[in-house]
Amino acid sequence: MTRFTEWLESKWRKDPRPELARAYLLTFSTAEGRLVLQDWLDEIYCQTCPINDPQALAEHNGQRKFVQRILEAIDQAGEPGKYETKQEESWQMQQS
Repeated sequence: MTRFTEWLESKWRKDPRPELARAYLLTFSTAEGRLVLQDWLDEIYCQTCPINDPQALAEHNGQRKFVQRILEAIDQAGEPGKYETKQEESWQMQQS
C-alpha cells in the first residue's frame, strides 16, 4: 500500500522537479521568451474559442493548458515554497 500512496501523492503534486521549473523561468525570462509568452497570452490564453465547434473548443483548451503549464512552472520557480506538499497526520493516528 505504501507504493500506491507514494504514487498517489506524486500524481497530485505539482511538478516535483525544481530544475525543470527553473529552466522554464530562464527560458521565458529572456527578451525573446517574454515576447513569445506574451503572444501566447494575447492570442490563445486570454481569448475565447472563436467558433462554435466542439473540436475547435477542445483544441483551444489544449493550447490554453499548454500556456497554463508554462505559467505554473514559472510561478513555481519564483516561489518554490508555494508548491510544497505539507504532510499531515492521518485521521486514524489522531483518533488514537
